[in-house]
Amino acid sequence: MANVDGLSVYADKVSLTPDGRYVVFVSDNPDLVPGFRPAGVPPYTGNLGQVYRLDRNTGTTLPISYRADGTPLAPALSWPDSIGISDDGNLVLFTTPSPGVTVDDGDAKTDVFLRDVSAGTTTRISKPGGGAYARISHNGRYVSFRSAASTYGPTDTDTESDVYRWDRTDGSYLKASTGAGGVESNKSAGKSVPLDDGTVLFGSLGDNLVPGFPYVGYNVNVIYRHDAASGNNQVAVLNDGGAIPSSADLLDATPDGISILFGSPSRILASDTGPTNPEVYVQDSPVGGSRTVTPAFRTASGDLVPGSTGTISPDGRFVAGMVRSALIVEDDDNGADDIYMRDRSANKTYVIDRLPSGAPGNGATSSFTLSGDGTVAVFVATGRSYGPPNDGALITRAYITRTPKP
Repeated sequence: MANVDGLSVYADKVSLTPDGRYVVFVSDNPDLVPGFRPAGVPPYTGNLGQVYRLDRNTGTTLPISYRADGTPLAPALSWPDSIGISDDGNLVLFTTPSPGVTVDDGDAKTDVFLRDVSAGTTTRISKPGGGAYARISHNGRYVSFRSAASTYGPTDTDTESDVYRWDRTDGSYLKASTGAGGVESNKSAGKSVPLDDGTVLFGSLGDNLVPGFPYVGYNVNVIYRHDAASGNNQVAVLNDGGAIPSSADLLDATPDGISILFGSPSRILASDTGPTNPEVYVQDSPVGGSRTVTPAFRTASGDLVPGSTGTISPDGRFVAGMVRSALIVEDDDNGADDIYMRDRSANKTYVIDRLPSGAPGNGATSSFTLSGDGTVAVFVATGRSYGPPNDGALITRAYITRTPKP
C-alpha cells in the first residue's frame, strides 16, 4: 500500500491508465510539487483541488491544472467534477471553474480542458457557457461532456442539458442527445461515455429520442447509444426481458461498447424477487452473440448485492464497485463500505481496500479505479491505517495497492 502523494492532506478523484503506470488525482497539498504553491496560500488550505499526474515508473508528479501563465489555479474555484486520462497517459482531461487555464477562458463557469503532456499545451474543449461531467475515450480521440449552453450550434435552441462529443483530430462537435432528424431531446441528458469508434453512450430523461419505442414512464433515466455515422440513437440498456428499466445510471463501458456497466434500483432480472435496492449490472452484447445482463456482484448464496458505483476494465473481465456487505467475502464484517473487484472470468471476488494487516478497510471509500489486468488499484479513503504516512490523521488520501488477484 502506498499513498499517491505521501504528504497529501486531501485527495479526491482518481484515474489510472490500463498499464497501471500513470495515476491522475486531485489534491489540495500546495507543496506536492516544489514551487507550485499559489501566491499567498499557507502551507495547508482546503480550497486548492489541483490536478496532478503521477508516473509510477519514475516517481515524477506533474501539475496538470494550471493557468496559461504557468501559475496554479485560484483557490476556492478549482474543484473539478471530472478527471480522466488516455490509455497512453499523455492526455489528461479535467474540469474546473477557475478562470485563466487558457487565454480564452475568462469566466468563472466550469469548463472542460485537455492537457497534452508531451506537447505542453492545454486546450479548452467547452465553449462559452461551460461544460461538465466529462469523459475521455480510451484512445484519447474523443471527449464527451454535458452542457446547457446554446453555443454549440444552431440545432440547440432549448435550455435542457445536452451531451456533446468533441473530436480531437479536427476540433468538431457532435450533439449526441438528439433524436432522429435532429429533433431536440425534451428533457435533460446526464452522464456519458465516448467509445473509441466515436459512438457515445449517454443517459437522458428524454423520451423522444427513439421514435416508437415503448417508454415505461415519466422522468425515467434511459441509457442511449448514439451512432455518429447515422446520427441515430438506440436504447442501449434493457432488462433481461427486453424492456427499458424504470431507471438506469450509466457508470462505465469497455472502449468497444460491448460491455456496459450500469446501476439500477429496478428489477433487471426476472429472477430477482427481493427488495428493489440500487444494484450494479453488466450488460454484454458481443458481436454475433446474444445480449446478456448479469449482476456485477453476488453473495456466496447467489443473492444480489446493493451498490451504485463501479468501473470496468477495458476487456470487460474485471469490475470494481463500492458495496456494503459481509456476505461476499467472509472476513469483511466491519459494516463499512468497501471496494470489491470481481474477476468475471475466474468467478472470484476480492476486497481491494484492505489494510496492510490484511483486514478489510476501516474508512469510508469513494473514488477508485483499476489497471487493465486487475493487478493494481487506486482508491480514495478516509482512514488512519491504510499506509504511510501513518500520522494518525483522519483525512482523505488516495492510495495505490496491489490487488489480491494472482
